[in-house]
Amino acid sequence: METTRLTHVDESDAAPLGAAPLPRTDAELSERLWEIVTGSLEEPRDGWASVPGVTALFGAHPGIASAALDLTGFTVGTPATPPADPVTPPVPPRNAEIATSTPAQIDRLSFIAAPLEVWGVRVHATFDAEDIPVEWITDTAGELWLRVDETRADQLRARFRVRVAVDAAREGLRTVLTQALAAERLTLSDFDMDVRAKRRGVVEASGQARLRRGILSAKARARAVVRLDPRRMTATVERVSVRSANPFVALALLAARSHIRAAQGQVIDLNASMPAGVRLSALTVDVEQGVLVVEGRLG
Repeated sequence: METTRLTHVDESDAAPLGAAPLPRTDAELSERLWEIVTGSLEEPRDGWASVPGVTALFGAHPGIASAALDLTGFTVGTPATPPADPVTPPVPPRNAEIATSTPAQIDRLSFIAAPLEVWGVRVHATFDAEDIPVEWITDTAGELWLRVDETRADQLRARFRVRVAVDAAREGLRTVLTQALAAERLTLSDFDMDVRAKRRGVVEASGQARLRRGILSAKARARAVVRLDPRRMTATVERVSVRSANPFVALALLAARSHIRAAQGQVIDLNASMPAGVRLSALTVDVEQGVLVVEGRLG
């Protein structure tokens, strides 16, 4: 049923789909959804034709039976060229007054990247969701929008899985750190990182780095242990430490000691930043033969 609502919609929680009315064919629906993807992501190194794209099918109009996004082969950047700092401030999201809103549902939504590569880090990811409540919105200027209806979001059920090699993650982080430190006239001459998953949801991450500035060089080591609670969907930072045998670096770390103490024992609610009605109901983190695997469920 179509209803009139005196509220607003903006790009922070909805996707603009061009001029109304609603698409009538599967081909037009797929094309409009693909425009959202190409408008929000950086163009891959080999062009948009290098990835499979979007396939969408209507059910009982305006409901969508299925929408599938396949970004396998999506590649941006190289390990030698990390993302540059933005040179222009971000554009505020567009805001429009709603004229009409029509409730609908996406029966099945899926995403796959087997794999994609961003700045030299190869990631395998899948996401499958069912019964996603949405709204087709027409604003007062005659533009069409699609957004998740948070008032019915508790209907959503989803599963996700992400795999990334620890070695690849280490090299990607090294690249980003090298650029960040260069802005402070520091050279990262050595860097190592390891992630281990232990029993009962305990994840341990450790790393060490050697920094150089001119003829001076110093090494620092960091370690953190996090425990996941699958019943309460929380993560507790059990131990955090940063040490250095270099007296000058150790002295500098004293200034950060209060922040380290504050982090230790901190309990993080994994659902605190979820949209209204959406809840993370399961999460596991494991390391299998050098590959970090994160799996979870929503709903």
